[in-house]
Amino acid sequence: YVQMLSDIPEQGLSEQDALSRRLLLADLRQSLDGAEIEDYLLSINQLFGLHTNVFLTLTQMPARTVEDFENRIARLRAVPAYVDGGIAVLEDAIDAGLVQPGYIGETIAGQIEVQAKPSTQETPLLEAFRNLPDSIAEADRRRLSEQAEAAYENAFQPAWRKLREFIANQYVAAGRQATAATTLPNGKAVYAHLVKRYTTTDRTPDEIHAIGLKEVARI
Repeated sequence: YVQMLSDIPEQGLSEQDALSRRLLLADLRQSLDGAEIEDYLLSINQLFGLHTNVFLTLTQMPARTVEDFENRIARLRAVPAYVDGGIAVLEDAIDAGLVQPGYIGETIAGQIEVQAKPSTQETPLLEAFRNLPDSIAEADRRRLSEQAEAAYENAFQPAWRKLREFIANQYVAAGRQATAATTLPNGKAVYAHLVKRYTTTDRTPDEIHAIGLKEVARI
């Protein structure tokens, strides 16, 4: 992606497109830098991760045609394989010691439990199926709704319960007691990477800390 984007010359782009190109390029390069320290193993937390991606993806998918809704059903049917893949990555994370603190794991397990509970009539994952467009024929509306409910009950919910059990047991048990990023394996490099990503500067953690002390004194 970096190469493909680099091949698009900035010259000739609109101001907005040029800005979008620079931002995406910076984001991709930061992701590559993070891959070297395996920060993808820390890609689950109380805000984002594999347990939120399914919900975010379905929220963003189009919901206009029969094919759109069939694509949604296909995503739900694929959740078990997605969960198995996610668990495999988290097992690698445990082996590498790149895990969140235990209380974060407990929070995630609680979130997943709540996500798995709603009925087919209540889950936000099927909200679009409760508001099918009038342009879709009645027979298709009935078929799509039935298939979506079956995918939710037979694929999503069992997989989500499996994920919850893994997080609540293996992942939490392997969780760190300390919260500082520097307590991770190669923690100083991880922290420096996070400082660069979240400040969008090339300053070191010590330099950022010095700025913080100076600002506190000034305030």
